[in-house]
Amino acid sequence: MREIQHKSVWPVYIAAGVFALYALIFPLYSLTHFLIAALVTAAAWLAGDRIFKPVTEYIPDEEPAEVSYGERVDAILAENARVSAELRRLSAGIMDEAVRAKIARLDELGGKIAEQAKCDGVELASIEKFQAYFPPTTLRLLESYTRMAAVGREGENLSGSLAGIEQMLDTEIDAYARELDSLFRSEALDIDTEIRVMNSMLEREGLAGESELDTMVRQAAEAQREAEQERARRAAEEAAAAAAREAETAAAAARKADEFRAAEELLHRAARGELAADETKKQ
Repeated sequence: MREIQHKSVWPVYIAAGVFALYALIFPLYSLTHFLIAALVTAAAWLAGDRIFKPVTEYIPDEEPAEVSYGERVDAILAENARVSAELRRLSAGIMDEAVRAKIARLDELGGKIAEQAKCDGVELASIEKFQAYFPPTTLRLLESYTRMAAVGREGENLSGSLAGIEQMLDTEIDAYARELDSLFRSEALDIDTEIRVMNSMLEREGLAGESELDTMVRQAAEAQREAEQERARRAAEEAAAAAAREAETAAAAARKADEFRAAEELLHRAARGELAADETKKQ
């Protein structure tokens, strides 16, 4: 509602009448009388302005015209508005800030999904199917959560149900996000196709030359790749050398062990030979 004040014209008429009357009685060619006439006229105007108050006119605000996007899209938007209002009402009765943040996230994602219905080429059937199950189920779960949370986590049934609903809200947030992303699947394919066609045309026309920055980036990537390959080669060589040294050490140890066993065998043989000689002498 707007207010418009219309000032009365009577103060002007009174001031003009007073000035004319003064001019008829006193000579205005005199500066003194002219100034007095001006003051009297101003006083008359102020008096008339105080007596005749402005008239106030009230103009109702124009209601914005409702924009229609079609019967199916309007139904999707109306359902989202209803669900959003219910989510905010239920959130106001929940004290847990983490749960309220999850509800706000669901409300945000639901609004984004519904807004996509306005765009051309969007699969309305997918949004309608989504709205037919997830928002009503979410509202029922939150109704139960609000009622149970008011009682408190007293007992296994209450605490288990509340925890289960809280976990389910996380699952629903992921489902809402995936649904929103899936609405852009066809558009993403179109964009990828357009990019491929554009690149093919640029290459065919010889206009796909890389810029100086692209060249620097490519050269830096190649240099980094070569450096990584060189480090990998050196590491492989060092590993092979270490393995060879270990093998050589093991072979040397094996040779020493063989020599030790051979010497020990000789000692045993020599000892057996001496014993045999002693036996012969005794006989």
